[in-house]
Amino acid sequence: GITRTFNAGCTEYPLSWVYDGDTLSTDSFFTMSFSNIGLHEVILASTDGFCEDLDTVRVHYLPDSTCLGTDSISKISSTSGNFNGVLGNGDLFGMGVTSYPDVNNDQKDEIIVGAPRNAAGGTERGALFVLHVDNQGLIYDHYKIGSDSGNLGTGINNGDNFGFSVDKIGDVNGDGIEDLAVGAPYDDDGGTSRGAVWILFMDSNGLVDSKQKISDTQGGLQESLTNTDRFGLEVAGIGDLNNDGVPDIACGLTTDFVNSTNDGSVLILFLNANGTVNSEIKLDINSSGLSSILSPGSAFGQAIEYLGDFNSDGIKDYALGFGQHDGGGIDRGAFAIVSLDSTGAVTQANRIAEYENGFNHALPNSGNFGSALANLGDVDGDGYLEIGVGNWRDNTGGTERGALWILSIDNSGYVFNTVKLDGNNSYLNLSNGDRFGRSIATMGDFNNDGVTDLIVGAREDDDGGSNRGAIYLVSLIDTCCPLVAQFTTTSTDVCLGESLTFTNNSFYASAGASYQWLINGTVVDSTTNLTHTFNTAGSYFVELVVNDSCERSF
Repeated sequence: GITRTFNAGCTEYPLSWVYDGDTLSTDSFFTMSFSNIGLHEVILASTDGFCEDLDTVRVHYLPDSTCLGTDSISKISSTSGNFNGVLGNGDLFGMGVTSYPDVNNDQKDEIIVGAPRNAAGGTERGALFVLHVDNQGLIYDHYKIGSDSGNLGTGINNGDNFGFSVDKIGDVNGDGIEDLAVGAPYDDDGGTSRGAVWILFMDSNGLVDSKQKISDTQGGLQESLTNTDRFGLEVAGIGDLNNDGVPDIACGLTTDFVNSTNDGSVLILFLNANGTVNSEIKLDINSSGLSSILSPGSAFGQAIEYLGDFNSDGIKDYALGFGQHDGGGIDRGAFAIVSLDSTGAVTQANRIAEYENGFNHALPNSGNFGSALANLGDVDGDGYLEIGVGNWRDNTGGTERGALWILSIDNSGYVFNTVKLDGNNSYLNLSNGDRFGRSIATMGDFNNDGVTDLIVGAREDDDGGSNRGAIYLVSLIDTCCPLVAQFTTTSTDVCLGESLTFTNNSFYASAGASYQWLINGTVVDSTTNLTHTFNTAGSYFVELVVNDSCERSF
């Protein structure tokens, strides 16, 4: 609704004002009320009958500021978060992270964490840890998937670094169960450290049912890998790009020599239902649509994230990171929002780096902004996408403590709001060299406050020993509605005819808040706390709904 007036500096010849392609006025001035969020173009055209001159201004109308913030932060490591998994020095727990659909019926996503240098029955074979988390951000159970556990079986060798990257990729084999892609970038198939990606077909218990390896010698990969390519440094599920009914994956070759050292590339792998490669396409600095935004040695493919069709134009969108983009210095980093058609060809690309496309912040040299990316969805409910961006070598508060940026993006790919977590955050309590932000993933809503939460890796945290690693569970909050619904009870088992008391522990509820207690979907009380007698044997689902300036349930 903001109105702007544009005045012509010269009125000697006939004028016309063109707004977004439509001629709207021939006066010496033009007044326009901007009501549609996005980028608009105003052109003043003037002609003497023989030639024409144009003057153009672009007006970017931004959404309102977001209500996004952080509520709580929980650390999981060798000594924190109730995690009792065995980690060794140098395991790099947190190098890769993803969430996984609930397998133990606790109504929460599981957390999968890569520890690529975990011994796992040998030396630096690597492993995945699957964590069950409660609503306080504490681990109450876990299991391991590696060459010595989790039904993974044989095929992982010493030094492979299985778990360096990991992502859920959809149901590849059509059995109704989410599958995983896992990188092992130091695998030696075909030559030294050429790398591999494993497709893990999971069972209903969250264990490996079967697997398919993709490498220089297996799985139908057409790209000819060379020594130290380290295929599998980054792997991501990208939806069904070619619409053949089978999910596809993308893999980063960040050290790929295209025109020069470390140009990097992204391999789009169209999969068969058995996990082998049907066909593939390579994106790099020479690709149409990318050559203008990529620079030599920028390590393209360091991070890959599927954004869906965030701007509703009918084309799938992706965030692709290149953490060694120089920008105004050295290795400051960047990422691009890239639209791909069903063949994998680039239709549009928009780079976000320091002082570009609304990201009006300076970045440090060697900070590697864009080295991790996560699609957070519309966290604060304003209709616009949030993207998590790793800046894992950021020096705020100390050397390479790392940082996480949360960017709000409008439908043109322009940044209109930023939130940063870094070494100055007292809740994080980072130390030098932790490298917080090396990996990022969403994990649903573990604390039931109605807002998406994050997993953030700090792979070189020293809790319990050198470089054992850690992850942080970051609870995001809608600061316009910070309400958190929550209750506790003394037991979840009761004898027939006995009563249980449920104590309301909700946060940020005002004095005027109202409460509803439901048992198996039926409202039974509207007081602050609930005491209920159970007179019929069976299982019961108890829910608290809190209504204030907004509504939350637990």
